[in-house]
Amino acid sequence: GLGQNALVNPGYSSAKPSPMYGQFGVAPNGGINGSFNYLRSGNQAMVFYKTTNDPRLAYFYGVNGTQPNDVNGDYYAITLPPNYNDYNADYLGIQVTATAAGSGIGPGLIQNPSQSAVMMLASESLFNQAEAVVRGYTTGNAQQLYQQAITASFEYLNVGNDPDTYAQAYYNQTNVTNVSWPAGTAAQIQAILTQKWAALNGISNAEAWNDWRRTGYPVPKVSLSPSNTQSHPPYRYYYPVEEPNSNPVAWKAAGGD
Repeated sequence: GLGQNALVNPGYSSAKPSPMYGQFGVAPNGGINGSFNYLRSGNQAMVFYKTTNDPRLAYFYGVNGTQPNDVNGDYYAITLPPNYNDYNADYLGIQVTATAAGSGIGPGLIQNPSQSAVMMLASESLFNQAEAVVRGYTTGNAQQLYQQAITASFEYLNVGNDPDTYAQAYYNQTNVTNVSWPAGTAAQIQAILTQKWAALNGISNAEAWNDWRRTGYPVPKVSLSPSNTQSHPPYRYYYPVEEPNSNPVAWKAAGGD
């Protein structure tokens, strides 16, 4: 339910930071942990947040060209509504230097060294419940669950220190596709799964991929690489090298050779 995130924290601290902060935050010596300099925002998500007037943009991403400089995670001064010109993305979501163009991972994801690891956020659970109601698997108010799921996302990111008010203003926008609650089962499923993708960005990315394989939503863009010949993203992960060695029967049945 709302406010009931499933989190794990065995005692994370500056000396032993949480996995997310340990990869992308500030090290105890004040230096930037290496992964921060190599992962940057992807264009599809950036465009979605901008075109739907979503203040979560400033929490998923940092201002272009900036990086953490405080061991407690207080490295961005967020002004709402965000100036969207301060945030940029590319199609690959990578860069090779800290000063190259592209927004880095933001303060909603890199909160502090002692932040808890996420098992399942309330937003994910509530989106799942909303979908189940729309499909007739259970009873309830799908619109209310959908709006609570968005609110739960704003709460986890602590948007504006008054997340519920910002969330309400966001989902009460009129006629904004995949934000406003639509009419019709198909449109409602698409809105739920698109918002689920938007809420779990950088937190549980595989869920959106699984939803797409299951339903076709959210609607992803395909690779722009000239070598790409497919009209869709990959349907499955590569098998690791260990798989054909230790489980050859299943590997071959899945198409391995």
